[in-house]
Amino acid sequence: MAHHGGKHLSSSSSCPTYGVHLYVWPGNIRELTNTLTRAAVWSAGSTITGQDIAEALLELPTTTDTGDDILNRPIEDGVDLPSLIQEVASHYLRRSLDVTAGNKSSAAKLVGLSSYQTLTNWLQKYGVD
Repeated sequence: MAHHGGKHLSSSSSCPTYGVHLYVWPGNIRELTNTLTRAAVWSAGSTITGQDIAEALLELPTTTDTGDDILNRPIEDGVDLPSLIQEVASHYLRRSLDVTAGNKSSAAKLVGLSSYQTLTNWLQKYGVD
């Protein structure tokens, strides 16, 4: 019998580990550990049940492919790559300036540019005011 958070995790055939084995752990061992910790904290008894684990699993956001996702746009009829790059660059340039209240040195760091001069060049190139 395994233990987590001071509680028992049964290993019998009807145990909660059955669901644990079937779940795809997107965060690997950290995700598993966090889920077992939540289950241990939230469980009422001294044994973590399958229901406890089910309630401790966090739902992953689902994505719907509407074609608007910049990385999943249909490519069969062609993609205007320069426009996509323009869209992404101008979006993050604006956000970096918003977050830093217009401080170009700080904004440049946020978007991985070497200096405020380089940021200024990108702002001009992509038409961001």
